[in-house]
Amino acid sequence: SLHNWEEVLYLTRPDQWTPGSMYAATRIFASNLNPKMAQRFYNLVLLDAVRADICAEKKLNYHYYMALKKALYKPAAFFKGILLPLCQDNCTLREAAIVASVLQRVSIPV
Repeated sequence: SLHNWEEVLYLTRPDQWTPGSMYAATRIFASNLNPKMAQRFYNLVLLDAVRADICAEKKLNYHYYMALKKALYKPAAFFKGILLPLCQDNCTLREAAIVASVLQRVSIPV
């Protein structure tokens, strides 16, 4: 177990990751980490990347969309790390529609 995983993560410069690498990292965090650590990754890395892509391209890259779908495998982390911060931070209608599309297409585990 890596105690300073956030520092190690930021050494890899996640702001410069490609959408495909973000999807791969999300798969790792969704499957291998506890919900608290996954929530931190979703909030600090994935949410910023998704919002930046929507702002720049006016749509969401396929790999980011798949990363959001994969993030829902940890539903508590998804809601606390992506959905609630997005709602609290004045999301755009386009962002809301895209996240709603993810929620609509994925069966959320209970």
